[in-house]
Amino acid sequence: MKDFFTLKLETSLFMAIVVFFFVYCKDKKKLIALNNMNPQYDSFPYLLSLPGYLCFFYVATSLESGSNYEETNQIMFSTCFILFLNLTIYYALCLTALPLLRAQFRARTCAVFWLLPCTLFIFFMPGIMEIWSATEPLLAIPVSASSVSSLSKIWAVGFFAVLIWKIASHIRFREGIEASAQKITDPEILRIWEQEQQATGEFPLLSSPILQSPLVQTPLSIGVFKMNTILVLPQKEYSPEELELIFRHEIIHIQRRDGTTKFFLAFCAALCWFNPLMWLGIRRSAEDMELSCDEAVVQNYTDKSRRHQYAKLLLETAGDERGFTSCLAANASALRYRLTNIITPRSRKSGALPAALITFAMLMSIGCVGLSIQ
Repeated sequence: MKDFFTLKLETSLFMAIVVFFFVYCKDKKKLIALNNMNPQYDSFPYLLSLPGYLCFFYVATSLESGSNYEETNQIMFSTCFILFLNLTIYYALCLTALPLLRAQFRARTCAVFWLLPCTLFIFFMPGIMEIWSATEPLLAIPVSASSVSSLSKIWAVGFFAVLIWKIASHIRFREGIEASAQKITDPEILRIWEQEQQATGEFPLLSSPILQSPLVQTPLSIGVFKMNTILVLPQKEYSPEELELIFRHEIIHIQRRDGTTKFFLAFCAALCWFNPLMWLGIRRSAEDMELSCDEAVVQNYTDKSRRHQYAKLLLETAGDERGFTSCLAANASALRYRLTNIITPRSRKSGALPAALITFAMLMSIGCVGLSIQ
């Protein structure tokens, strides 16, 4: 069997190449012939792989350890510590470099930067995990077994509390909207909705009708998976031109599976629940998702009046972003930056190479620091 370093080098290089071509092809509008869809609507892959593999790893470890719960706790605590360390360092660097990233690279790529930690799932694959756990780290942090037992319980309580709170808030918000909503039957609104769906190459986009609710102040889509996502409009009159912009914005969110993205980020926040950087990172990542959506909506508009109309629509919309939702205007904190980018867009780089290099460096750092349980 290959040594750990060679295996890690190969897998890190492979994932870096995958990320490079993903970002490059989306920026250069490649792959249209392969999926019959505008690349701006495609989502980032692997988003649910990290939480999925972590759950699988816990079950497999429990079965292998049998009734030895102490051994299971030690293994899971060590694993979560490695993830926590990598996530903390990564998001701290992202937050520090955010002004530079936004100035140099497209909003689509800035949104992707926040999602790159989902590639960490590669190190939970059978074989790689076995070699990793048997390899001596460059830096081993000593910790007593009794401390691990106590800390793992505190960590687990915080993790499940945050995750359950996030899921419960999402369900409560969605149920409240559905209870007050009415199905939209206006033929003109439905015509524009159908028109914008067909422009993406997928029709029908949603299995449920679009709704209208007095509980929302901004158009929004809510749902973790596309199959259960609903689109909700506030009880407000919009012109046909405004509806086109609204639907285009929300369709991009739905096609990119931004609800799934927000669940992944909530999982990362739960895993690092005591780290304020993670909570700040979630807010900034949501801003970049909206910025990238704005970029996609107006990228083909050479007419400044159309851009001004979209900017005016954002200004007139007050947002309420709870649960795993994506809405037209979530908050005012990033509104000035969004409006500037809409009215006076600047040419920016795709960022494919930096994204690949970041992925490579992040994956290669796995296993460099570990716990020495005594």
